[in-house]
Amino acid sequence: MADRSYTEAAKDKIDHAAERTKEMAADARDKVQDMAHNAADKTKELASDAKDKANHVAEKAGIKKEEAKDYARDCADRAGAKTQEMGARIQANAH
Repeated sequence: MADRSYTEAAKDKIDHAAERTKEMAADARDKVQDMAHNAADKTKELASDAKDKANHVAEKAGIKKEEAKDYARDCADRAGAKTQEMGARIQANAH
């Protein structure tokens, strides 16, 4: 009888550990998704800011509009590259 209660107690502990592991994995997944979403929002914000600054610079300095657009695209590309780099690091750390 005592062996059975020890076995049941061990099974309960294993079940609890498995459930807790699932919860922790779900929490980690949610955090990674939030970070990715925040990174995407920040990238859009940075691209918009770059465009606004480029337009401002173009107006003030008399630079052609096309050159200002190229500058904004370059800034957006750099922000995108940084976001991809961060995403890769997040994925690498999630595993």
